[in-house]
Amino acid sequence: MPGKISRRDALKASAIASGAVLLPTLPAAAAPAVATAKTTIKVAGEPWGVSTRYIGADRGTTNFDIRDLKDLGINTYRFYEGHMYAWEWDDDDGVFGSPTIDEIKSDPNVVNWAWWDNAFTHPPEGSPFWYATNPGDGWQGNWRQIFGSLKDAHVKPMVSLRVQNATLDPDWATPLNPPNTPEGRNEWWQHVFACVYWLNVRNDYRVDDWELGNEPNHDGQGWLGTEDDYWDFVRLTKDAIDYTYQRFLPHRAYQTYAPVSAGTSVNDAGERFGWIKDALEKVPDSFDAVDYHDFSDDPSGNLREVHQLMNAAGQPDRPLWVTEWGPVYNHGGDSYQQISSGILILQNLIRMSSPDSYVYGNHIVNLYDAPNRAYLIGKDGTRRVTYYALRMGIRALQGGRVTYESVSGSPDVLAITTRDHDGDVWLLAVNSATDTAHEVTADLTEHLQGGAGEMWEFSESRQDARAGHSRVVDGHVDFRVPALGAVLLRFDGRKR
Repeated sequence: MPGKISRRDALKASAIASGAVLLPTLPAAAAPAVATAKTTIKVAGEPWGVSTRYIGADRGTTNFDIRDLKDLGINTYRFYEGHMYAWEWDDDDGVFGSPTIDEIKSDPNVVNWAWWDNAFTHPPEGSPFWYATNPGDGWQGNWRQIFGSLKDAHVKPMVSLRVQNATLDPDWATPLNPPNTPEGRNEWWQHVFACVYWLNVRNDYRVDDWELGNEPNHDGQGWLGTEDDYWDFVRLTKDAIDYTYQRFLPHRAYQTYAPVSAGTSVNDAGERFGWIKDALEKVPDSFDAVDYHDFSDDPSGNLREVHQLMNAAGQPDRPLWVTEWGPVYNHGGDSYQQISSGILILQNLIRMSSPDSYVYGNHIVNLYDAPNRAYLIGKDGTRRVTYYALRMGIRALQGGRVTYESVSGSPDVLAITTRDHDGDVWLLAVNSATDTAHEVTADLTEHLQGGAGEMWEFSESRQDARAGHSRVVDGHVDFRVPALGAVLLRFDGRKR
């Protein structure tokens, strides 16, 4: 086992690694001249597919405010807190390997529920995220508040179940990482059972989406076993989840996700996305949805490759989730404060709602700041420009709407059209050119002949703000997309 460092030393190291340094302020450069070009968008009349059903975020550690989630419009929120350090930082009963699986099945009250009540209600340092922050930096509250707020707001929580975190905490769990001894299997089965039971049987927080690990192919994310050990871990974890629902919640739907792998996840055989390929071959009955992480600026090629693997395995209809993505790498430590990152977010939401690179659900990293890095929302509640880009994309795409291919006459402009469940037509056009605005004429004749519509703009000057109205005349609508900007149009599709 590698030498251990404290969580606070780890925070300092990650701050250095992320390039979080202060630079002298330089005089502002003159704004470059912007040209104007004309282009067209042709919207098809036949359905293309459906949009991403769930668009959400990974949690942050410095804040939580359900009003942010409601304003943003996300319908799912992910926690990688199912590792034992968050909820079972010490063995809950002090006896390694006890109680046994059979003893729990015989009487669930052999579990020390006083520990679990306290862990979810009174976390150390007054913060659910105490283990990832310095005292006072983590959001102050408890897990009851978080899961209760999500339930009331109808936001789907997703929890990643892990033995240890990236710093290999807690120490006491090292003998069960991986859980391949009788005592280790008892401890892990009990931990999973206790999480599911406490959240859904002892309480009713409707936490029904469970990831089986987190990046087991990534040496830096806490998994100490082999690939084959991971498949045994998947079976054991799924068994505990299945037992809890089938015994106590027989009519409740729930989902499990694997392999929750990082990037192209090359397996022992040297195959790209080999962990996904092996999951489909080796444990197909032990998970429901394919789940991986992709921080590519354009993930569409990777997504097509994953779909090809699913097709080759005879499992094309499994939901595909990307539960970590976003402009985290290669864009500097202030990436979430850049307009260009907002454009990247919008482009990738369009790609993930396109048929050949389709994603059923996704979570952007992260909603709230870490102690050493800015994300969508600051500790003080400041909403960054990328927040508004995501909000615009959610308004245009979320919810499994019918999509229509929207072919642009310029490589600068990426577009998609959807029809929501009320029949309204939405057209999203994103311009990636930094020096050229586009005067667009969109052909909507297959959907509309006339009528006024609403318009929102995302750009340097407007962050998902209303930008007047648009009008369809003889099936066509004209509008301007700023350089490095986006426009979202909405029309009442019932008025043709």
